[in-house]
Formats: sequence, structure tokens, C-alpha cells
Amino acid sequence: MKRLHCGSVMLFATLLCSNALAQLGQTLKFSVVDLGLMGGVQTAANAINNNSVVAGDISYSDGSSACFLWSTQATITWTSSVQDPKQLKYCNARALDQSGSVAGTIKVNSSAYPLHAYRRTRSGAMIDLVPPVASQNSYADGIDPSGSGIVVGTLDTAYAIEWSSTGSPKILSKRYARASAINASGQVVGSALSLNNTIDAWEWAGSTSTDLGGLGGYYSVAYAINATGVIVGEAESGSGCIPHYAVWVNGLPSDGGCGNGLLAISSDGWAVGFNVTAGPDCYPWVNTNDACTGVILVQNKWCGGIYDLGSLLDSSGVGWTIKHANGINDSHVIAGYGIAPDGKLHAIVLVPNGYPLCYQR
Repeated sequence: MKRLHCGSVMLFATLLCSNALAQLGQTLKFSVVDLGLMGGVQTAANAINNNSVVAGDISYSDGSSACFLWSTQATITWTSSVQDPKQLKYCNARALDQSGSVAGTIKVNSSAYPLHAYRRTRSGAMIDLVPPVASQNSYADGIDPSGSGIVVGTLDTAYAIEWSSTGSPKILSKRYARASAINASGQVVGSALSLNNTIDAWEWAGSTSTDLGGLGGYYSVAYAINATGVIVGEAESGSGCIPHYAVWVNGLPSDGGCGNGLLAISSDGWAVGFNVTAGPDCYPWVNTNDACTGVILVQNKWCGGIYDLGSLLDSSGVGWTIKHANGINDSHVIAGYGIAPDGKLHAIVLVPNGYPLCYQR
């Protein structure tokens, strides 16, 4: 069947074309690309850039793990070169910039504090992001998407940290804080303890530190920020619902409704994350038994809002349950993981067909 294209010569012609597309069922759908198990027992895709390169994790039957970088051309894997007393290697990949550099956490020794944040360059060089405080593990959660090499994360003591391109650390906050993401303008978001002793979403920009507040409950967390400064995350509402997805525009939060959290956002405001209304537990790590399902926040004048990704799959999604949507790029290609027809958790990429979710009514 040929795709119909709507012109803009006449409104009437456009509406006719829109109605024809709607009648043909040409609305937004996603195809599932299965990244497979890569020799492990489960995999998860955690980040995706605008070249549709994907970073994620592989878990093995012995409890060890490795990281991967996937594209349509090749898959690269790496893990720690040292082992702990149980002889287990460990690596995770949490963030990815446009050049293909990855940030995450890797085991560097067999001491009581063996984990360090790292940055893996496009050429494969590993840069150790040493904790600024002795006897601490460090963890990387975000990387500047523009390719500057700046990485953000946290320490065991819940200090929010920013590492420069050379690996030099700067403490952003010591108040039970976590730095989750950074955009190309250098705005860092995460969470920290407020003066009211609540955990609030937070933003650090240069020398300015801003409490973003929440939705009236005891906590809020910012997970991602896009190029225009729009921030997404989750929060407890004043009624006690956990979580509500929250979107901060110009520093002001808006309530997205109970049961959802948002983990990533595109430049034009489409966002992805998880829903927990099916049950009480939704873990931020790979788990087949949690109650999560993947969701997407669609920007559309007539039918925008939050949708279950499982309801937007084409025929390639038969037998799949989408558990987490962890990343989205500016073409609305999504990275995450789901339960495959074989019953195991597989890293996936969801590719949109390019049609809108709905047409003018």
C-alpha cells in the first residue's frame, strides 16, 4: 500500500488527505527491533542518540555483567578487567552522547569500594572518573549530548557530582543529592534534600542551584532535560499518589497524573518512561517480576498525552510486553527493554512509522 502525503495548498485538501489516512489506519505505530540476549540471560537498552546508536547492559547467568553499544552496523561489548572476590565482573552503560561516547559505572578493583564512574570515548578509550571523596563508589548517570565529555552522577554518600572532560570532579551538592542528566547548555538536573527536608527535583546551572519543587508530596526527582530546558521526572502528589509524572517548564512543575514516571525527553517534548498502575512495585533496574509497563508522552494538538507503548505496536510486537522505555531520540526512536515471546527480558529499539497519533477532528 502506498503512503499518502498531505500537501498544504488548501486546508480542504489537507483535511481530505488526513481523513483518507485515518480511514486507511495510517496512525502512529512502532516496530519492535529485538537486540537479543548477546550471550547473556537478559539485556536492557538504557540510552539512544540521534544516530540511533544504543547503549545498554548484558546480564550473565553467573551474576556478572557487561556493557554494549549497538548500531545497525555492529555491536561492541566491554566489561571490567578486574574481578571481585566472587570473581564477578561488572559494567553498566547509562548515558550516551551524539558522538557515541558512553557514561556508566564499572568495577575497577577488588576493594570494599570497587565501583567508579567512567566515560568510554568513541574510539574505545576508558576514562576513569575518580570519586572526589576517598572510600566511596561513584556512579555516572548522564553525559553532555553535544560531545564535550562532561559527565554527571553521584557518590555513595549521595553527593551530586559533575566530572569535566578530563575527569576532574566538582561537587554540585552534598545534600542527599543525585545528578541524573545534563543538556548541551550545561544545565544539570537531579534531586537533593530541600530546606524543608523533602527530596526535591533540582537544577544546577553554572553557579546557580535551584530547587524545582514538586507536586505537593514528600519527594520529586528530575531524570532528564532536553535542549530547550524542559525537564521530566516523577513526584509524589499531595494526595500521596506515587508516582505522578512531572514536567517542569521554565522551572514550574505540571502534574501529569498518577501512576507514571518519565525518564527521557526529545528536543520537541516527546517523553518516555514507565507506568505502575498495574501493581505496587516498579524497579529502576531490569526485573521480569515488576509491575512496570512502558509509556510515551505524545505531543499532538488533538490527542496528545500519555499512552501505553504496548498499545502502539505493529504486528512485530505480537507476544511482547514493553517494560521500560529508557531513552528517546529526536526522531522518536525509543530504547528500552521488554519481555520477549521467549519469556526473557530483551533490549529493544522501537521505531515509529512516521505517522501522527491522530488527525484533526
